[in-house]
Amino acid sequence: MNDNVIVVEDFLHKITQKQLEKIILGTNITWVYRQSPNYINDIATENEFRHNDPNIFNKEFGDFSHQLLFKNLKSEVYDLFPDFKNLIQNKFKIEVKTLVRININFVFPIGVVSSNYDTPHCDFMKGDNYKSIVCYINESDGDTVLFDEYSNGIIDTSKKTIVKRITPKAGKAVMFDSTRYHSGSFPSKKTRIIINIVFIVEDE
Repeated sequence: MNDNVIVVEDFLHKITQKQLEKIILGTNITWVYRQSPNYINDIATENEFRHNDPNIFNKEFGDFSHQLLFKNLKSEVYDLFPDFKNLIQNKFKIEVKTLVRININFVFPIGVVSSNYDTPHCDFMKGDNYKSIVCYINESDGDTVLFDEYSNGIIDTSKKTIVKRITPKAGKAVMFDSTRYHSGSFPSKKTRIIINIVFIVEDE
């Protein structure tokens, strides 16, 4: 079930992409280290589904994150970034009701190429109108892995079904339901930088 996975290759203009890469790497931004995406909930079956997986590269690994926006709270560098609401509407041709959260995330390279991924998670537990975008800021490897399972559905904790892998490319973005389980992968040689946007779309 990946019919609602939409990829836009030129979500960011190349000039904008280069500007954002420079801002993220060269600006005094406050970063928070998160040890794997285990912050969603405490439901036993959800945790079992996420963590009971031999394909997780290393459960102790995590990423660095800066919260650019959370509801009405904006970070000190928010105004240096583009108007993501209009950008999403123009590039994905949908009506955005509300931006819920925008995070900048990065992980350091691990020195080896691996098909394994980080801990699977979903960006929002419930809500048909919640969408997520992963936007790739720089050139790196480390696929985004999308699973067929959703947090608001019946989960078979014995398996996961990969429906799509998105290879990073600077300026590219992928949109999917926020309740869909997904995961990043660790890059081999170069820091992987993404912007994760969670938003609510207007009712059709």
